[in-house]
Amino acid sequence: MNRIEQIIASGLLDNEIVALRFAATQERKAAIKVEVLRRIASKIAAQARLDTKAGQDQAIRDFGAEAKEVFDAIASEQANELQEFAELTGKATVATVNSGLAVGLFKQPPRLSVRVESLLIDGAPTAEWWRRQSDAARRAFAQEVRTGFASGETTDEIARRIVGMRGQPGVIDVSLRQARSLAHSSVMTVANASVQEAIAANDDVVNGYYWVSTLDSRTCPVCAARDGKKYSMEHRPAGHTLPWGSGPGAIHINCRCATTPWLKTYRELGLDIDEFEPTTRASADGQVSAGLTFEKWIEAKPVAVQREWFGPGRYELYRDGKITLRDLTNMRGRELTLAQLRERYG
Repeated sequence: MNRIEQIIASGLLDNEIVALRFAATQERKAAIKVEVLRRIASKIAAQARLDTKAGQDQAIRDFGAEAKEVFDAIASEQANELQEFAELTGKATVATVNSGLAVGLFKQPPRLSVRVESLLIDGAPTAEWWRRQSDAARRAFAQEVRTGFASGETTDEIARRIVGMRGQPGVIDVSLRQARSLAHSSVMTVANASVQEAIAANDDVVNGYYWVSTLDSRTCPVCAARDGKKYSMEHRPAGHTLPWGSGPGAIHINCRCATTPWLKTYRELGLDIDEFEPTTRASADGQVSAGLTFEKWIEAKPVAVQREWFGPGRYELYRDGKITLRDLTNMRGRELTLAQLRERYG
């Protein structure tokens, strides 16, 4: 990246933190609905005749219907909120790029074409992932009921298999974890798709995209290999052979990668000017090295900004080695709602 691209990338990572905080809100909302399913599952198990096949089959059908209703509700509510989130993110992207360019070259797409329910995560639409959640919960419920009965367990023991008990997660605990993960991934997929659409609408000043990965001990090989790689407007590899796949933020569940614009050079824009060398990155936070890693980006921020983003004391714990980078970027407790996003970006 040249210097201007580094400045823009830093600004878009700022936006990524905002997206993470909104993702935390979506995770919490999904978790509330799944906890309702826990109570329903407990009631179904307690009232069913699990000592007969007919009773087991009825309990499985009842739970399956309830699980479908819960996960359909999560998918519907999230799709509605993510559509507005996509529009706000696209608007923020244009403003961030123009701020980095110090001139209003980037234009807002006339109409957002991102359809959140059809965006792919690891090769499947988000709507399909939510359908899989209800199917997986029903199958797990059925397995625990039948396994418990075959083992001679009481109805109470089978119910504990389903709702979980201390030190041993149940069916609902697994569903809760998966729902949080999917809610998070859906937000980050939409965020990156919105950034990419804003970039694509400005192909007169950009060549394509940079893939930016969060580099830490948890970065998967797939993402680490793509960090800093260029892709054309058609998502073709530029100067390498690594395929785009579903793209940053969506190549797998819980992907933490981001997208930034690969700008045309001054000469490609018709200006006889040499490019800035990427030896340092100038920003409002001062000079930092050009190697754009998540840690370096965090370190460049004033302490006041760190506290506002991550919460009082959390960054200090990270700096002192008491929590990990993953803990630092877990935004539970630092949530942002759609109303707050409208105020920030509106």
